[in-house]
Amino acid sequence: MNIISNAVKFTPVGGTIHILVKEKASQKAGYAVYSFCIKDNGIGMSKEFQEHVFDSFARERTVTESGITGTGLGMAITKNIVDLMGGTIHLTSKQGEGSEFIVTLECELANKTVQDKQSSCPKAEKKHLDYSGKKVLLVEDNELNREIATEILKSLGMKVDCAADGMEAVEIMSSEAGNQYDLIFMDIQMPKMDGYTATREIRTLNDSKKANIPIIAMTANAFDEDRKKAIKAGMNGHIAKPIDVNVILQNLDRIFGQNGDEDTMAKE
Repeated sequence: MNIISNAVKFTPVGGTIHILVKEKASQKAGYAVYSFCIKDNGIGMSKEFQEHVFDSFARERTVTESGITGTGLGMAITKNIVDLMGGTIHLTSKQGEGSEFIVTLECELANKTVQDKQSSCPKAEKKHLDYSGKKVLLVEDNELNREIATEILKSLGMKVDCAADGMEAVEIMSSEAGNQYDLIFMDIQMPKMDGYTATREIRTLNDSKKANIPIIAMTANAFDEDRKKAIKAGMNGHIAKPIDVNVILQNLDRIFGQNGDEDTMAKE
């Protein structure tokens, strides 16, 4: 979506944008290779900028720059997501003529038997609680991860503030500002103070509302041992990176009461 958004943003009125999806056979049984091509005849990019387009905060200086908003993290996030999915992203561009992005992903094919069963026995879509307006403190030291998580949480209607490490999170929660938050998403491995220590510090605050705020761990490690450490530190949930919207909702529904048991943490 970010590539398409950029194509729209950098293509003037009257320009054209073409989107093409191709399926090819994969050497791996049960898989297929998909190519997503997004081509526009917009402003294009210089050769120099193409070398840095996937860097964080990269934005080429052009005559239209003043009318473009954003952090410059969009393409870096896109590249990160494609890499995590084991895919590739290729760029061809010429300044003044336009750009072409090709994303290639190998995807597992859905089981036809399962599809047939699902179509013959339709299930009601699972409904989640509405988290619009919930105020979240996101504690994450990695700038790119912070940007991705912020966008995901905002897509759920949440309002997000950020802290760069555990020590900053404890300082915020110890102050008057801590009263505004409904939930904390806490990274584990951070400089100055890790997520476990920060959680233990927050749990000892004199203000019971702040001391008992729901805290969900975010970690690259999805082992059962890490989950147990999160519980021991006083956390209410544990989600593995890269974070998944459905897993977030499962944890939130459980914590805020839809699925009952707050002592059982959802496994990823």
